[in-house]
Amino acid sequence: MAEPYLTLANGSAIPQLAFGLYMVPADDEGVKIILEAIKAGYRHFDTASYYGNEATLGTALKQSGIPREEFFICSKVWNDAQKEGREAVKH
Repeated sequence: MAEPYLTLANGSAIPQLAFGLYMVPADDEGVKIILEAIKAGYRHFDTASYYGNEATLGTALKQSGIPREEFFICSKVWNDAQKEGREAVKH
């Protein structure tokens, strides 16, 4: 059975099921966890700057050998960064 997708207003399709990265460590073990999720078929990842593991996700995506275009990344911005403005959100 194929994974269900959702169509966004701009026509892009994203996997309905996301692998949440809350509590995934920001180290080599975290990279291994994410690579196992990729191996299991996940292509949608949900993270947040607050989790501190966004770079870990990036490392795992690179190591997977799968083109970045095949992944959908959702990262939430904490309120303090939003209050600091656009430049703070870019980091």
